[in-house]
Amino acid sequence: MNLIKKLSLLSYLIFLYGCVSSLEISEYNAALKAYKEGKYQTSITYVEQALQKDNAEPEFYVLRAKANYKIGNKNLAMEDLNKSIELGANFSAYHLRGKLFLEKNELDKAKTDLRNAYDLNPRIFRFTL
Repeated sequence: MNLIKKLSLLSYLIFLYGCVSSLEISEYNAALKAYKEGKYQTSITYVEQALQKDNAEPEFYVLRAKANYKIGNKNLAMEDLNKSIELGANFSAYHLRGKLFLEKNELDKAKTDLRNAYDLNPRIFRFTL
C-alpha cells in the first residue's frame, strides 16, 4: 500500500513537471513566431518569460541573442551566446558568436568558434558554402 502511494505521488509530480515544461515551450514558440515576423523586441520579451521558468535552456539564450543582434544590441547578443555555450555546446551559438567575432575583426576567436560550429554540424556548412 505504501508503495502505491509513493508511485501515485511520483506520477503526480511528473505530471506537474510536464505542465510547467509545456508553458516554457509555448512561450519559446511565441518568441520564435515573433522573431520570424520581425518583432524582435516582442521575441526578447517572450524569451525572458521563458527564462524566468527555465534559465538552463541554451536555445532560449540563442534566440534572445539573435533578436538582440537584429536590433543592434551586439554586446547583449554576445553575453547570451556565451551563456548558451556555457550551458551546452550548440551549433547556433558557436556560429553566431563566430560571426560576431568576425565583425569585431577578432579572427582567431572567429575561426575557433566557426570550427566548433562545423564540428557540431558539418552538414550545414556543406549546404551553405
